[in-house]
Amino acid sequence: MTKPPLADSALILAGGRSSRMGFDKKDLILGRKRVFDALAAKLTKLFGQLLVSSNTELKGYEVLADDIGSGPLAGILQGLRRCRSRYLYVIACDMPFLNPDYLEHMRQIIEKENCDVCLTGRPDGRYEPFNAFYSVNCLETVEKGLEEEIFKIRPVLDRLDVHVVPPEEAARFNSEVMFFNVNKPEDLKRAEELGLGEEF
Repeated sequence: MTKPPLADSALILAGGRSSRMGFDKKDLILGRKRVFDALAAKLTKLFGQLLVSSNTELKGYEVLADDIGSGPLAGILQGLRRCRSRYLYVIACDMPFLNPDYLEHMRQIIEKENCDVCLTGRPDGRYEPFNAFYSVNCLETVEKGLEEEIFKIRPVLDRLDVHVVPPEEAARFNSEVMFFNVNKPEDLKRAEELGLGEEF
């Protein structure tokens, strides 16, 4: 039996309510491009399988609707269920600035460490749960957490073997831009002021 590839599946989390933005984040425009489409195009070049967690239909994409709980953890669960490789790369639709070099860096880590999750630490000790790799071995733990109505990611992560990339290590890959996310209209304006739209 052929062993599944290490990390050839990606998931875009696009099911949030976008209450702070005021409209669906899948419709964000930056640098004259829809952020979601630009992100999906990049991921399609880097991964053989692209999944989207959303409760609305998106033509041309493999869309997974939540059927247990709500929020990003439910989206991750659906992605793990459909993942065709040993690890699933997870990113949010409001994080437009992928760094392929950092993805490769994390790929090397998971190959060496065989951890459940590889993510990045913040200077304050919290985690960056997106722009991260989740092993399909997490599926049972994530499912159990949701059945227990644990909808926040951190308590579930605390039950898993997590490799945390130190923030100073991630900084070598321009992590300030890489983890920039557009939650509010002022974030979009800030991205435009920084010229980040040119990175598409």
